[in-house]
Amino acid sequence: MSNIRNKIDDAKWLLERMLSWVAAADVKTGIVLSIQIAMFGGLAATYSTADIVNRSNAAYFFVALACGSLISAVSCAAAAAIPRISGPIRSNIYFGRIVKVPVASFNAAFEKLNDADFLQDLTSQIHRNAEIANLKHAWIRSSMEWTFGSAIPWSVAILLLI
Repeated sequence: MSNIRNKIDDAKWLLERMLSWVAAADVKTGIVLSIQIAMFGGLAATYSTADIVNRSNAAYFFVALACGSLISAVSCAAAAAIPRISGPIRSNIYFGRIVKVPVASFNAAFEKLNDADFLQDLTSQIHRNAEIANLKHAWIRSSMEWTFGSAIPWSVAILLLI
């Protein structure tokens, strides 16, 4: 019995780690979106105040290239930010399943829950949250790559417009 209790403790710790990886991706998403919005704002402000003489074909090209890259970056960040709420059909841990049963039924099921079933629920949550963290980090990485890639055409566009 002590062995399964140790595994439950380990699984709780690991689930907390997975949830922190999900949260870390969400924090990065906010930071990257802030940078992208600032870049759009800077480009829009520069474009709107630029003399007509400075709005050359080259400037239009680099504005379009920067905007296209930033739109791709924002799209990837949005994909990272979307909540992933699909979960197991039954769970005493996942909020999406808990709220679908009346509180009395949840309480009764939780009281009857044995250690082996609780451990299985924990490990299922660990796996699902690892999938979510992996997907969010992949999207945020793509968003960062697009953001960094947009810096050159963005800078050139700004320089051509001023």
